[in-house]
Amino acid sequence: MKNSEVNLKWSIPRGPIPAKCLIYEIEFTEDDTAWVTTTIENEIYITRTSNESLQLCFLVRSKMNIYCADDGIWSEWSDEQCWKGDIWKEILLFFLVPFVLVSLFVLIVTCTLLYKQRNLLKMVFHTEKRSPF
Repeated sequence: MKNSEVNLKWSIPRGPIPAKCLIYEIEFTEDDTAWVTTTIENEIYITRTSNESLQLCFLVRSKMNIYCADDGIWSEWSDEQCWKGDIWKEILLFFLVPFVLVSLFVLIVTCTLLYKQRNLLKMVFHTEKRSPF
């Protein structure tokens, strides 16, 4: 499967109607472009119009085909399902920003402690030099 292809697969509706009697309608929305297609399978491969697409959403509905019923009525549309492109950027920001902030905090605390320790050692060293004992 190419990077621009998306494999959509959905569950067959439960009930007494055999799977071979169903036809599916899929509505796609890619960024601001929408289109509809029909299939007899519960799986479809689509090609995105652009590799830079930020979002691809789809809805599915079904009805009985002409071989099982004279006039089928379309079901309600499924809940919209969306795939978001470049999710790695979001994940990277989600983990990288806190990691950088914590690392920066640890670095500042370490530097501060080292600075205070150095000053304390200087003070002790100067005090020992002045002491006549």
